[in-house]
Amino acid sequence: MIGSNLSRTLTGNARFLPTLAATISIVLVFWLSDHLAARWPFFSRLTKGEPIRLMRYGKPAKATMRRHGVSEGDIEEAARASGKAGFEETDDAVLERNGKISTIRRKSG
Repeated sequence: MIGSNLSRTLTGNARFLPTLAATISIVLVFWLSDHLAARWPFFSRLTKGEPIRLMRYGKPAKATMRRHGVSEGDIEEAARASGKAGFEETDDAVLERNGKISTIRRKSG
């Protein structure tokens, strides 16, 4: 967004000072929201969301997965990326606030 904004000045489509002011405003709003989220859990949940359980005790939560656009293949990929053979070794899977999927190994025994 910042690059797009500043490129308008380089191409001559916008004046420099108003574009610079807009860019500084974007950076300040991001900085402020990031610091508020770090200090207040309510603001963090509001801006970043909550982790979402996609799988529990080896059983996928199909409705939740559909709602968030996650397939079993996505969970398989996350499991393999974290050193598991795949779905069969995964007990829990969580869609984290950053958009990545975390998996927890099934306990043997």
